[in-house]
Amino acid sequence: MIVLQLEVQLETVYHAIEFGKKNGIEVLLNPAPALRELDMSYACKCDFFIPNETELEILTGMSVDTYDHIRLAARSLVDKGLNNIIVTMSEKGALWMTRDQEVHVPAFKVNAVDTSGAAVTHLLVAFPIIMFKAVMLKPL
Repeated sequence: MIVLQLEVQLETVYHAIEFGKKNGIEVLLNPAPALRELDMSYACKCDFFIPNETELEILTGMSVDTYDHIRLAARSLVDKGLNNIIVTMSEKGALWMTRDQEVHVPAFKVNAVDTSGAAVTHLLVAFPIIMFKAVMLKPL
């Protein structure tokens, strides 16, 4: 799997996505930092797209003030062709959406002292699930 962020030039990201697709390698894109100029046609070639709420708002131009708004913004990207979107929502958990399924995975309650690295933690949790091709999570 190729795991990408937007901390390098967009042309490099686009080339890596094309390389992955051409060679049968799954591609995961975490659009951080979010850039309005991200060409969503390349994002739609990725197997997994994992923004946080702020990145989702920047990329869609839609409000993400409530869970329903987050769902609508995520759905707008799925409707444009994304295969899997996992929106990380800090203490609210994560939303995993495909064309056919939608699952809210609640966060564990913790006494957070520092949220540094929270986004990386979400990726570290999502990565093994993706790598082992787990069936879409079902709420208990």
